[in-house]
Amino acid sequence: MNPLILMARAAGTSLILLVLAACSESPQSPRQVTTSTPSSSNDLTHTPDGGRAIDPCTLLTDEEIKRTTGYPVLNKETVTGSGGFSPPGCDWELKSNKGIPGLHRISIDVIRSGGRQRFKLMASSLTPVAGLGDGAVKTGGNTDGTVWAMVGDSLVTLRYALPVDTADPDPLVLPLIKIILSRVTGV
Repeated sequence: MNPLILMARAAGTSLILLVLAACSESPQSPRQVTTSTPSSSNDLTHTPDGGRAIDPCTLLTDEEIKRTTGYPVLNKETVTGSGGFSPPGCDWELKSNKGIPGLHRISIDVIRSGGRQRFKLMASSLTPVAGLGDGAVKTGGNTDGTVWAMVGDSLVTLRYALPVDTADPDPLVLPLIKIILSRVTGV
C-alpha cells in the first residue's frame, strides 16, 4: 500500500483517539454560589514573580451581580488560566428564564502585572469608556461583549452574555467593573 495513505490513516486514527479521550473526560460541575466576603488575605495566592494573585471569584458576590444585573446567579465556576496570556478567571451563570438555559453569564479575569502594557496595545482601536479606573474600553453590543479596565498595572476583563431583550448593557455591567476595580486596588 502507498506509504502516504498509511500515514494519512495513522494520523486520522490518532486524531479520532484524541477526540474520544477528550470527550470521555467528565466536565467539572459548577459549584453552588455562596455569598462571600471578597478580597480577604486568604483569597490571595503568590504569583511566580513574587506578587500576589487574586482569586477572581472573590471579587463579586452573587448578591452584587443580582442587584446590578437584575438576574440571580445560578452557579459560579473558577476558570483555570492557560499561562501568561489567559489568566485564571471566574464565570457566573445567570438565571434569566429567557432563551437557552446556561447561555447568559458574566465572566471576569484579572491580570495583576503587565496589564497596562496589554491595555495600551488594544485601547487605540476600541470604544473608550469614561469613568472607570485609569482607562477602559469596550467592544460588543447589547447582548454580548467585553469591557477591559485598567488600574495601576492591573487589567480587569469582564465578558458578558445577556438576554436578547437587553437594550443597553452598560448599566448592568459597568457598575460590576467599578466594584472589581475598587477591590483590585485595595489588595
